[in-house]
Amino acid sequence: MTWETATADSDQGAGKIWGNNSTVSSISVLYIDDVNANSANIEEWIKMFDDSTTTSLRGTITINELGTASQTAIFNVTGALTDGTGYWKVPVSHVASNVGSLADGDTVGVAFSRTGNIGATGPTGPTGGTGPTGPTGPAGSDGSDGSAGSTGPTGPAGGTGPTGPTGPAGPTGPSGGGGGGGISFDGSTANGVLTYKDSDEATVESNLTFDGTDLNLYKDANNADVSLSLGTAAAESLTIEVLNGGSNKTAEEVHFSTATASSTADHGKMVFDVDGTDILTVGDNGLSLTGNLHTSVHDYGTTANIDVDFDQDVLQKVTLNGAPAIDTAAANKGAGKSVVILITCDTSNRTFTWNSSWKFVGEKPTSITASKVALLSMTCFGTNETDVICSYAVQD
Repeated sequence: MTWETATADSDQGAGKIWGNNSTVSSISVLYIDDVNANSANIEEWIKMFDDSTTTSLRGTITINELGTASQTAIFNVTGALTDGTGYWKVPVSHVASNVGSLADGDTVGVAFSRTGNIGATGPTGPTGGTGPTGPTGPAGSDGSDGSAGSTGPTGPAGGTGPTGPTGPAGPTGPSGGGGGGGISFDGSTANGVLTYKDSDEATVESNLTFDGTDLNLYKDANNADVSLSLGTAAAESLTIEVLNGGSNKTAEEVHFSTATASSTADHGKMVFDVDGTDILTVGDNGLSLTGNLHTSVHDYGTTANIDVDFDQDVLQKVTLNGAPAIDTAAANKGAGKSVVILITCDTSNRTFTWNSSWKFVGEKPTSITASKVALLSMTCFGTNETDVICSYAVQD
């Protein structure tokens, strides 16, 4: 055959043999034409190169320059052949070579030595001896306590003790005085409230102080409205304050409730209005709001460390001045809580570090581009970090 120095994976002509690298020791594929230098078809001989079942080394190809036996290259066939249409592709690994004077157009001889097939599997060897016993495992945990036994029967009642002696008679009390002259009234404020002051005096007050537990206003049970008006026509605000004990701490809960008579199908509702317009209605179907709900914005400031707090305002913002670390446990988690954070990047690209327990709906961002803004929405469905669900959107 004729040695070809071209390296292309294409037919180089009849009787040619060449490699995929101009350096012989770096050749990993040999290309062999379908015919030899005498135009005799040698495909059946070439196709034998990968017949061995020893797949890692199917045979050995030796190439010698004719007339210069020292110019030799040896390759192992390492895989299945591929028909290149007019030539064959033979995967090889270089074994040894000495081809300092091998040049384009030199006549070479090509020999192939096939590796034998893999032999049959030998008989199974004898079973090895039993290994030593492993160490004793740790003791298991104590079992749970058994249930309490049933209560024993009640013992018999003891006998009745003797009656004690009668005590001496007490002294006779003083005679009662004459009848009083009625209750006197203190104060004369028009449209005031009459309140009890002491055993023989009542007070008319313009400001009512009630120290009891329940103050109830009733009218006809089923068919009439009851109104409680506080303040004056010129009053600009109304404050309802419930104090907790002598410490004057504001009570933790103030309940406004509405109910309906059991004999009717109608259900009660509570309405808050401003200047005659219903703003907030609470009824069987939940809470209805007329107009917009306004909230302030919590500002984390300019920072790279963001400790998310679900008890802050629903709308939050932060300006980055470093690689943002949003990986600490979120504060005050609870089912139904949510926040939206406006993230403004400074003039550098920044890489995020996230809390690994949070879950993202959609893509979990790895970075934010300089001078871009993004919105991070976070919703809690429980009190654990794995209950925090996030979504992220960034400016185009």
